[in-house]
Amino acid sequence: MAVHIPAARKLLPQMQVNNILIISGFDATASAGILLDSHIAKILNIEPFCILPTLSLQNHKNVRGHIIFSQEQITEQLENIHPLPQFAKIGLLQNSEAIIAVSKFFHKNPNIKIIADTPIISSSGKKLVNDTTHYIGTFKRHLLPLVYLLTPNLNELPLFGIITEILQASCKNVLLKGGHSNNETCTDTLYSNNTQKAFTLPRIQFEENIRGTGCGLSTAIACFLAQGLDLETAIFKAKQFIFNGIKNSVIVNNTTRVMKFI
Repeated sequence: MAVHIPAARKLLPQMQVNNILIISGFDATASAGILLDSHIAKILNIEPFCILPTLSLQNHKNVRGHIIFSQEQITEQLENIHPLPQFAKIGLLQNSEAIIAVSKFFHKNPNIKIIADTPIISSSGKKLVNDTTHYIGTFKRHLLPLVYLLTPNLNELPLFGIITEILQASCKNVLLKGGHSNNETCTDTLYSNNTQKAFTLPRIQFEENIRGTGCGLSTAIACFLAQGLDLETAIFKAKQFIFNGIKNSVIVNNTTRVMKFI
């Protein structure tokens, strides 16, 4: 017997769809950048809108170059987003022109909360940004005052200044990631005005480098926020999520591991 489609649809449960906006570079290995971000969003039952400012020509060993989109091309992508989500994750923007294009969009849409990762150097040690000084200066001038949560690691923080300076620039919160420390535990610390909160898990030691942990963490935080969790709970759950990804990681060559989520 034929099934009447409109009637059949009424039998399906109506589920609320939560979205986030992801703005980050393309990594062909899918172990970092926008492919990893969108993969994590899907796992966490979040539908991502993906905006691409740059294509990185890289593999697990090195970065050979980039294909960069213009301000106009980035703006056209952003203006196609509908409906606008409540949260956005920003990763690699590649150059100052991309920062300006993105910041103009968020000036027009100030209700979107930005979780900004700060990838400056790849896991293989290659610079992802040609002129770091100019890039950081543009970021601090145009985008940092709009950021809800900045997530630098210990090596990136000095480029942006001390914590109090970042918060005084109107950035609401800073999560300082401790993955690059040599401690037996890994502690990320959230700074918000005059308060701070530490999030600590055991360190998982591998000889190989693990890719994508920083961008994955910021994306997971954005996803948990989109689910309605408060910031501290979102960070706690995101850190556990990435911890499991690291614990189940797989070797792709003699120097590199990639996270696996099961």
